[in-house]
Amino acid sequence: MGVPTSALDLYMINGFKQALDEVGGIEIVSQQAAAYDPTKARSITASVLQQHPDLCGSFGVWDSMDTGTGAAIKEAGKEDQVFVVTSGAGAATACEKIREGLWDMEIAWDARLQGTALNVVISDALQSETEAGAETRRFFTPNRIITRENMTEGSCWQPEDIL
Repeated sequence: MGVPTSALDLYMINGFKQALDEVGGIEIVSQQAAAYDPTKARSITASVLQQHPDLCGSFGVWDSMDTGTGAAIKEAGKEDQVFVVTSGAGAATACEKIREGLWDMEIAWDARLQGTALNVVISDALQSETEAGAETRRFFTPNRIITRENMTEGSCWQPEDIL
């Protein structure tokens, strides 16, 4: 995880643990914070691999940080043994890292869609006569799972897509 006090990290880790509970039979051997720093993630992962040479998977909450995780696994020669799952906005770099074999899967949210939703909410609030705080709104955007097997030309967005 990035930091233990991040709501994003806590919700994602909680969801991940719930999914593991549903599958059953998988033990979490380490949960550490790398402060969104790929260098720290690399170091932590290298230590975990030494302590648990039979490690079969790694889940990270931020793809840029998990470049370090993937690098440590690759350096240990365990890329065929350890399944690496990360999450992020589905940018072009995610598809590059999956192609390179640093990650096996990215759970991607569409930052462009979230930005559009936020702009609609702001525009609506500015035009509304409703008193501030009188309404609560939630927007849920779909996640996409990106792997080598399902990756296509448009799986990951390019920076020019948002300009």
